[in-house]
Amino acid sequence: MGRIKVLNIIMDGRMAGPQIRVAQMSSILSEKFDVDTTVVFPIDRSEKFETLLEREDINFQKIKVRKLTKNIAGLFLWGMTFLPDVLRIVRVLKKESPDIIQCNGAWQWKGVIAGKIMGEKIVWHLNDTYAPFIIRKIFKLLKPLVNGFITQGSRVTDYYLGQSKKKKVFEIHAGVDMRQFTPESSQVNKELSRRSGTKIVTIGNVNGYKGFEYFVDAAFLLNQKFSDLHFFIVGGLFDTQKKYIEMLKKKISTLGLNNVHLTGYIEDMPSVLETADVFVSSSVTEASPQSVWQAMAMEKPIVTTNTGAVSDFILDGVNGFIVEIRNSVALAERIGVLIRNKKMRNAFGKNARIAAIENLDINVIAADHSKAYREIINE
Repeated sequence: MGRIKVLNIIMDGRMAGPQIRVAQMSSILSEKFDVDTTVVFPIDRSEKFETLLEREDINFQKIKVRKLTKNIAGLFLWGMTFLPDVLRIVRVLKKESPDIIQCNGAWQWKGVIAGKIMGEKIVWHLNDTYAPFIIRKIFKLLKPLVNGFITQGSRVTDYYLGQSKKKKVFEIHAGVDMRQFTPESSQVNKELSRRSGTKIVTIGNVNGYKGFEYFVDAAFLLNQKFSDLHFFIVGGLFDTQKKYIEMLKKKISTLGLNNVHLTGYIEDMPSVLETADVFVSSSVTEASPQSVWQAMAMEKPIVTTNTGAVSDFILDGVNGFIVEIRNSVALAERIGVLIRNKKMRNAFGKNARIAAIENLDINVIAADHSKAYREIINE
C-alpha cells in the first residue's frame, strides 16, 4: 500500500498535550511514513492550535461543533447540536475521502457516528484513565462501531476495554520529538531563570486531574526545610476550570507561598524544562503523560505519582522517584532528596534521557501509528 490519508478528529481546539501530540505525529507521519493527515477540530479558541498546524504544514479543517462540557447549559446545547454537528463532520468526510478516521477521546462520539454513517474505517484513540460513569456506558454502546483502538498503555486498555478485546488494540504511547527536546541545544527560559535558587517545575493545563493542590502542599512542606526554592506550575488557565484555579490560588495565598508561581501557558516547553532542576508530576490520573516523557528527554530528574504508564519508563531510584497519588508528604520527601543531592539529580537525568530515546522517540511512535492504520485498513 502506498500513501494513505487519515482524518484525525479532535473535539477540543485549545492548545494542550493532545493537540501538540497530534501536530507532531502528523508531521512525522507525512515526512517518513507516507501518511497524510487532515486534522479536524472546533473553531472555538483554537487559534494557537491552528498556528501550530500551519507551522508544521499540516492540512486541517475547522468546523463549528460543540464540545462536551460538564455544566448543565453546556450539556443541553451539546445535545441540541448533536445531529447538526454529526452532519458537519459527514460533509468533511465526503470532501476529504480518507482511508481511515482517528477519533480522539472516549467521549468523541460525533466523529464515530459520522464515520459509521459514511462507512469509513475508524480507529478510536483512548488517552485517559478516568471518565464519568455515563461516558463509559455510552462508550461501551458505541465501541462495536469502530474497527480498532489505539490506547496509551496497558492501564488505559484495561480501564476501557477490560478482558474483552474483540477489535484490534494497539498500545502506543505519546512520543517526544528528540530533535526539539535536546538539552544541548535548548536555552533557559527567561521568565523562570529570573528567580534564584532551586527551581521545581510541574507542567499541565490547570485542572483537578493534575493534582496541583498536592504540589502546592509539598511546596509548603519543603519551605520548612530549605531556603531559596521556587515552584512553577506551567500550563493553560482556562475559564472552564475557574473554580479549581481560584481554589489553587487561595491555597497558595493562605499558605503564604510567595515562591509558587502560576505562569500560564508557555509555548517554548524545552526552555522551561532546561531551566528546571527537578520535574514533578502530581497527577491523580494520567495515561501516557507527555510532560513526563519530555522532562525525561531533557535529562531532568523526575518525581511522579504512580499514574498511567509512568512505571513502564520511570524506574524508582534509577531515573526518578515514584510515589502514590494524593500524597504531598511523599512528594515533598522525594523532592527533598533531589534538592540535597545534585549528583543524584544528574545521574537520574542522564538515565531518564536514555530511557526516553530508547522507548519514546517520536519516530518509533509514528512507525507504530502507521502500522496500526495500515493493519486496520487492510483488515
